[in-house]
Amino acid sequence: MTRTAITLAAAGLLIPASFAAGNDAENRLTNPSFEDADPFLPFLPDGWGDIPQDVPVWSDEFARTGVRSLEIPAPTFTSFIGWTTNIFDSGGNLFDPLYEYEGGDYVVSGYYMIPGDDPLAPSTETAPYDIVGVKVELRRVPPNFSIYQAFEYTIGDVTTTNGEWVYFEAVLTPDEVSPDFPPFPGSATIVPFRFRVGGTPTPQGTIYWDDLCVIQRSTDPTCVADVTTSGTNPGNTGFGVPDGNVDVSDLTFFVEIWLGGDVAADVTTSGTNPGDAGFGVPDGNVDVTDLTFFVESWITGCP
Repeated sequence: MTRTAITLAAAGLLIPASFAAGNDAENRLTNPSFEDADPFLPFLPDGWGDIPQDVPVWSDEFARTGVRSLEIPAPTFTSFIGWTTNIFDSGGNLFDPLYEYEGGDYVVSGYYMIPGDDPLAPSTETAPYDIVGVKVELRRVPPNFSIYQAFEYTIGDVTTTNGEWVYFEAVLTPDEVSPDFPPFPGSATIVPFRFRVGGTPTPQGTIYWDDLCVIQRSTDPTCVADVTTSGTNPGNTGFGVPDGNVDVSDLTFFVEIWLGGDVAADVTTSGTNPGDAGFGVPDGNVDVTDLTFFVESWITGCP
């Protein structure tokens, strides 16, 4: 039994291992791990298009999970290459994930890998490196389809990860989105990309992407149970930052800070049962009522 389970059991709050918290924020991407083939173009992953055609590769050479990933090799005859969600399905709808204007933070995450024997070219004082990262293009709703505003999130001057998959996260906050150009956006095109700046050294190497995720965080300030970004162990990047997703990482994180008596675990006034007057109001005392209230909130989930 894990330390978390032991603690909850001691408090009379043991939850079955098969239980999942409700109302999880869903990944808005189609085929985010790139395992499924397009039913009409089986040489491409479902929900994704290549830019330009036949240059990026739907790869089975490396994968973080499953057997497939998106490969972006060094550009040669074109400056910009990558993958895009801005393609139509069989029903005439774009695969672009939904975006709620003036909603919560829009979070794009995933993992990238650069093999040790196929590194990217480093930057120099006279020649910048390839710009590599993920582009988010906010788009107006159909039939307009036009780009409202675009944001690029790069990985920096990284030449190799030595074959290790590295976590990537970009957060687009509501205050970064201009209110001046209606009609407002209702979707976002997600583009893992690579842009050849020019000069020397010649672009080289290959980058792979896998397990991408797009969520929009809840703006409900009363959602006590959402306290972490996705992960498996306290200490991961983003722990202690709400992400709109109520899962086991939230429960694990809260129990850890509760055990340590952290003031962040003070979420209730004194009482004996969730529902008592004052629950949800900090009282300066970290005790079993805080743990009880958090677990009840975690079971309920967030709107």
